[in-house]
Amino acid sequence: MKPHLLEKTTYSVELGRLSRTITVSPDAFRRVLSGLTTEELSKCCAVSQKWKSFIDSAYARILWRDASLSEGVPVVEGENRDYKSDFKFLRPITIGGRTMAQYLGEIVGELPRMDERCFSKLCSEQMCNNYVVVVDPAYLQITVGPERPFSLDTSNNLVIAPDKVRSEIRQQELIVPFTLKNLMTLTCFPLKRVSNGPVFDERCDTEVIEPCNAAPTRNSLLIMGKVAQAARLNTTEQAHKVNQHGFKAATVRQRAIHNAIRILKTGINPEQYWMIVRSPESVNANNNVVYPVLGEFGKDLGMSIYGDAGQAKPRVGFVPMLEAAARSKTA
Repeated sequence: MKPHLLEKTTYSVELGRLSRTITVSPDAFRRVLSGLTTEELSKCCAVSQKWKSFIDSAYARILWRDASLSEGVPVVEGENRDYKSDFKFLRPITIGGRTMAQYLGEIVGELPRMDERCFSKLCSEQMCNNYVVVVDPAYLQITVGPERPFSLDTSNNLVIAPDKVRSEIRQQELIVPFTLKNLMTLTCFPLKRVSNGPVFDERCDTEVIEPCNAAPTRNSLLIMGKVAQAARLNTTEQAHKVNQHGFKAATVRQRAIHNAIRILKTGINPEQYWMIVRSPESVNANNNVVYPVLGEFGKDLGMSIYGDAGQAKPRVGFVPMLEAAARSKTA
């Protein structure tokens, strides 16, 4: 037997000053509502109790799933998910596709689903107030032109055009690898005009940045601690502490995504008490083996990136992180 939702139902619709009543099947009504944003779906829920019951029903749950994906908020894998409830929990703590598009560019490709076990961890009382979700894309699509005077060199690094030729730059779309260098360059000309820059200090150590510039191979989801932890320990002790329970330390590039967006939005250094984030992987720079660190943020200077010897220091810590993308695409 067909459920009652599949029977034709009457929905009242306001058209300007005139009231019209139409009779449609739920299939047709769901098609009408498909493609709406999460804000628009919420407004539709306020039209009447009948509309709300339909939109929030198990039959129409795909509406919230698709709206979440279009907004760049990850969907949790698994059958019979309450996508609306998941979205309301994840949206406030996610640096996702919409936020990325506001400041840097559009994410290329499909947003991965979130692993159900990782989501359950995130919802726990221990984690829900201390972690955020960061969408880490492999590529961004950007529009270049006089306002964003970029080009790609032969190594796929973004280059800023000199002032004298910017007015001549032809507007076009570029697919840009989301490397550390390209992130740093994109923040020089954010899409949303803000007065919270610069994001990165122009004196960052290029010898340290170069070995950290590997391009990601796929879009990822990261559950990341809000603040650095395990300070006052050396790198070996920090890694041991952070790696417990399946976590690992965020790299400088991964943390830089989080910090860059926060600075563009608020102008505030996300690291409390002037903490400095240390990468778990050492690199060869300036004829020394060092650990890249991100920190020393100044309001008029931006974040610094430089090398650190890896010794125990009171303000240098790792940021715990959990890779949360599901292996399957079921939802």
